[in-house]
Amino acid sequence: MIRRKVVAEQRRLDVETPVGVIALIGTATLLERVYLPGENAIEKLTPALGDDEDFPALREARIWLKAYFAGSKEIWRMGSLPGLSPFTQRVYSSLLQVPAGKTVSYGELAALAGSPKGARAVGAAMAKNPLPIFIPCHRVIGSDGGLCGFGGGLPLKKRLLSFEGAL
Repeated sequence: MIRRKVVAEQRRLDVETPVGVIALIGTATLLERVYLPGENAIEKLTPALGDDEDFPALREARIWLKAYFAGSKEIWRMGSLPGLSPFTQRVYSSLLQVPAGKTVSYGELAALAGSPKGARAVGAAMAKNPLPIFIPCHRVIGSDGGLCGFGGGLPLKKRLLSFEGAL
């Protein structure tokens, strides 16, 4: 008997936000990737949903994102993301503890994650963040307090931090 690996059906849900359209990519049970406004190739990635009824993970993410832009300070419950190293998982979990309206430096986040000398490794983890805004990498700043490194670009990072009251 041949056994086939069952791959969960993946879909895209586009959400209109004050900063532009954000694309949520995932399955019925897992939010896997977030594409910020202006990121290329969103339409080519996966079919869009007209309705999120059969995709509760995407529905929950849409509801959370809408609440975030309405001013909610509720923290996204990340769960376990497949394929992440234990260090990256710790960094993302630590970052979720930084409240909206606050920022943290790469070094401070490394210390929170249990690796005080791991600022560069934190930067690498931030660069691979599959769920920007949900895992709020826009709250991570340089040790000098300056804005640096954000997949959605520094203007969007500045807008998000201003929106949260951090600037």
